[in-house]
Amino acid sequence: PVVFTRLRHLNLARTQLTDVGAVLLARSGLTQTLRFLDLTGNRVTGHGAVPLAAALAEGPLTELRLSAGPLGWSGRRRVRDVLGDRVRLV
Repeated sequence: PVVFTRLRHLNLARTQLTDVGAVLLARSGLTQTLRFLDLTGNRVTGHGAVPLAAALAEGPLTELRLSAGPLGWSGRRRVRDVLGDRVRLV
């Protein structure tokens, strides 16, 4: 995968991103350098958010925004379990 070494901040809020898109993002290599990712208001559930969180856990991410979507408390808890406390989950 192509690595964008300068990409630190990615705003994909309200872009209709789905679980498939979240998984593709996880596989893209973009997650290796991101410090901030905004997925507010998309259609990502636990099926996409957990694999994405696993990819993000390997990088320098400090904030992930997943509010206003269908993730729910169970999905948020699973994402938190993957990312730990070092990442601010909004």
